[in-house]
Amino acid sequence: MKKILKTSFFVFSFLALFYSSAFAFIEFKQSKDISSDADGLRQINFKPDGTIMYVTNREKNSYSEIDSVIQYFLSTPFDISTAIKTTSTFLTNIDKPHAIQFKPDGKVMYVVDNVLH
Repeated sequence: MKKILKTSFFVFSFLALFYSSAFAFIEFKQSKDISSDADGLRQINFKPDGTIMYVTNREKNSYSEIDSVIQYFLSTPFDISTAIKTTSTFLTNIDKPHAIQFKPDGKVMYVVDNVLH
């Protein structure tokens, strides 16, 4: 009897949680295929007002690997479907770019590489 009661409580608790709003579901609102610009996309970062998006990229071709930061303009803030490529900056002395972070005043960009020394 105790096993049945415990199992019933567990099943009831699971069903109550499942049918409540306790779960968060991911839903894509916008999308943009930038694979022609960045086939080795690593990270995305937005300007605080959402009008500029930055991505780190690591392209591989048969000869070498090219690391870059690509900037996109978004005509609608944070709506990536409106992204238009504006610049691409090649990175030197950085291997496998990963995270992008900005100084609070926006004048300095930090790019963290993913290399273990």
